[in-house]
Amino acid sequence: MIKFYDSMGASQGISVLSDLVDACDFWQSEQEVNTGDIARSSTDSLIYAECILGGLTGMVEPSWGKDEGTTITDGSVKWLVHDLRNAKTANEAEKLTNARKINGIEFDGSKDIVLPSDTVDDSTYIAKGIKVAGFEGHEVYLSSGMAKINGNTVNFNGGSLKLGQRETALMYLDSNGIPGKTTAKYPTDWIDDHTIGFWIFNKTIAGENVPNIAAGKSAIAQENDFIPYGGIASVDGWADYALQTDGLTGYFELANNLGFMTGNVPFEYDILITPDKIDGSTDFIFNYAGNVTTIYINSNGLLYCGGQNTGYICETGRTFFLSFVYDSRIAYVYIDGRLVFQVTVNWNLSLNTSQNTRIGCAYDKSDMLPATFHYLEIRNAIRTPEEIAKIANELLLPCFYNKAAADYPVMPEGEKGYAEWRFDDETADMAKDSNEIYSAVLGSTVVPVKEDSGIGLGKALRFPGDNNCYLNVGSMTIPQEFTLIAVVNPFQLASYGRFFANTYNTSQTFIVSTCCDGGGGQFGFYTGNQNGGAWINSGLVAQVGQENFMALRVTSKNYYFRVNRDCVIKPNNHWKKSITTECSIGSGYGTGYPLKGAISYMLFVPKALSDSEIQMMYDSLMVRGRKNILDDSVPSNAAAIGFIRADTKSVFEYNDTDYKYGRREGAAGGNRKVFLGFKYFSGSGPISWDNPFGTQKVKRYFTWASDSKGTNEIEAMKMVYVYNSGWGGIWPFSDSATGNDDMKITAYISTAYGGVTMYNSAWKSSGYIGCYVEVLEDYKGVDGR
Repeated sequence: MIKFYDSMGASQGISVLSDLVDACDFWQSEQEVNTGDIARSSTDSLIYAECILGGLTGMVEPSWGKDEGTTITDGSVKWLVHDLRNAKTANEAEKLTNARKINGIEFDGSKDIVLPSDTVDDSTYIAKGIKVAGFEGHEVYLSSGMAKINGNTVNFNGGSLKLGQRETALMYLDSNGIPGKTTAKYPTDWIDDHTIGFWIFNKTIAGENVPNIAAGKSAIAQENDFIPYGGIASVDGWADYALQTDGLTGYFELANNLGFMTGNVPFEYDILITPDKIDGSTDFIFNYAGNVTTIYINSNGLLYCGGQNTGYICETGRTFFLSFVYDSRIAYVYIDGRLVFQVTVNWNLSLNTSQNTRIGCAYDKSDMLPATFHYLEIRNAIRTPEEIAKIANELLLPCFYNKAAADYPVMPEGEKGYAEWRFDDETADMAKDSNEIYSAVLGSTVVPVKEDSGIGLGKALRFPGDNNCYLNVGSMTIPQEFTLIAVVNPFQLASYGRFFANTYNTSQTFIVSTCCDGGGGQFGFYTGNQNGGAWINSGLVAQVGQENFMALRVTSKNYYFRVNRDCVIKPNNHWKKSITTECSIGSGYGTGYPLKGAISYMLFVPKALSDSEIQMMYDSLMVRGRKNILDDSVPSNAAAIGFIRADTKSVFEYNDTDYKYGRREGAAGGNRKVFLGFKYFSGSGPISWDNPFGTQKVKRYFTWASDSKGTNEIEAMKMVYVYNSGWGGIWPFSDSATGNDDMKITAYISTAYGGVTMYNSAWKSSGYIGCYVEVLEDYKGVDGR
């Protein structure tokens, strides 16, 4: 845990030039720079260099030294070195050799400037210079500074903020220059008629029962107390008092299990807990209905849920929000709103009649857990990932999450013959066509299951992989040129799992597993006997357990396949004429190869849509805005200052970095994500970045922008294969290491098909490629909590 100290963040007393340097990029290898550009040293935060001769930087960052005014040659670039230790205010300093703009503001060294605050997104701003200057008891004294809120500069001349006892808060500055706070709160407002029980362990007397506060609020909640036994103490908790078990004799047991779930049914367990010791033995958090719902920490600190090793390592003294969810098909585990584990299982809950639910020990009162319990909720229905993330942010355990998709796509102008199935009817035996031409009805004996859509729009239909479960669309004319778009979540890659097909096998789109061109869940198309009877496999693989955007466009010359952001083009040597046939959704119209998965959306258009029109469909259905703790916990007309926490006596923790910026990449249990910078390209060839994560396992993706500042930045497209054109787009090389910490991340850029992505309906064959890298392993770094 980080203890409070008043020098966190930028050093005090440095001139306004420190803000100038903060606004600039670190030095980068093989980067084009212009006269007047400024680069920051990556090894000394007080060194920056001004470019006095533009060119291309070298492979290795130069040794800057600490001599003010030194000239350094770097590749074909010449730099003038400056040291902030020798800096004065602009009024006292000499002018810069070359005037330039910093964040759009003219700066030549002749006068001080005020830089606008950093932005997290278009609406949330970060306060500059406002930090905790000191505290006395629960009184927090803040230093002066400024923020730009909704386009207006707000100055803060210093002041104080008072915290309550046992309060966890996120501080902010409002548009009137007045400091405020958002306090962590338990999600009692989320109690509904699916809540079986909600218990807050905020007792000041350790021997008191903990009541079910959902009784009277939820139609199914019973009067049902958790009864304490053995060694239990009342302590300061996350947002109130909490109860701490000693790991020797202390545990809690419910008075009864009335209303608890049985059978293969959904459930959700949410718990806020602080493990106080990882003692080298298996210790139980929760125990109900046998192994299926058991939650425990093993001797190595690994978290197990339902007997499954989640891979998540619990840490002593770290408070975390655990959500264990089962939807009757897949079990999910979320930590602080982030999905850390999922597995497909078939669980049947049966009540253990010999005991009631216990927390803090195993079923036989062994394996006691030394931990602090803050609250527990048990539900017979599950919340969406977005709702779980919002609760985490309300608890001030911050996470990013994706909000629901924007809206259903807008149809191409003038198009009237399309069929669009949204599956948002309440019944599972039909799917209305929003265009009212080809509504689908149940054509089988097995009814698919209606469930919430994974993209946050309407409903989805879950098909069980049964030949006798499909919807009959009726007779459709499929012309020589057409487009089919679907959002499909395959639960398993059963051979030729068809989501759109017809009676006579004349055309089928499918997800195929271990056959045809290497298999592995490829997206493909069967042309049918009337058009050559050919299987066209794209090589593009659908991801199991998540929604995949899938598009097939057929023209007289080629087939265009797309799965999410990846696409491929194949020659059309078979599909040469239109056909009229009975069509179905969910299987091969009773002829086999049914889909085992869910469909959230499907669109059939009797013409070939353009690349930009397909991209618009993708953007509408799949691009979901990123939300974070600032969106959920800070007023829209305010700038975040930092996270702070108090116990009974005083303020004891302050963190102005991770929370202020709405991110926790540096926190234990959260993946770090960094941007390695933009590199210029023109035409084909490799581009490399230094990998700051050494040999750790990483995930990387690439973007295109029109300049080095990221203007018009969009994700670059991976082109797996382009017929008669070789490779196109971006092909990530495998990471290679020449030493333990010397790794390069390399991408091969190809413009063979026209470019790396499309912007304003035009392929881009030059510009700037940006690289983002995310560590796939938990970071064992400093945790502000």
